[in-house]
Amino acid sequence: MIQGAIRALALKSAAVRDIAGARKWFHKFASEATPGAYVVFQRVGTPRRDMHHNGPSCLVQSRVQIDCYAPEDITAARLATAVRKQLNGFPLPGVANTVTHGGKQTRIGLIQLDNELDGLHQAVDLHRVTLDFTVWHYED
Repeated sequence: MIQGAIRALALKSAAVRDIAGARKWFHKFASEATPGAYVVFQRVGTPRRDMHHNGPSCLVQSRVQIDCYAPEDITAARLATAVRKQLNGFPLPGVANTVTHGGKQTRIGLIQLDNELDGLHQAVDLHRVTLDFTVWHYED
């Protein structure tokens, strides 16, 4: 799953780990009682359009949404900036494009940031920065 690869890649960044460590990354939802800064991430779409004359190419385009939450707006912004710097433009020239996560490997063609927006989770008074990424990756 591309979600595991994105999480593993983001957590390679010391800046990301310093603000929201590995135990503060949640798939789809988090408890409203989660203290401090944390991340909620999910795949929101994976159209499989890339075809060869022999059939599917195994290259797919997924849209991944990452929400960075924190009690202070500056902390949410710092976390989102760290995530953006780690993911946007991956892989860079000379960097391996295979990400290992949960005992499997995912080959990534490109990660690109499509949109970034600020928000507020009013029920629990948390600031949020949402990052929408397009991820080109290969499926078996």
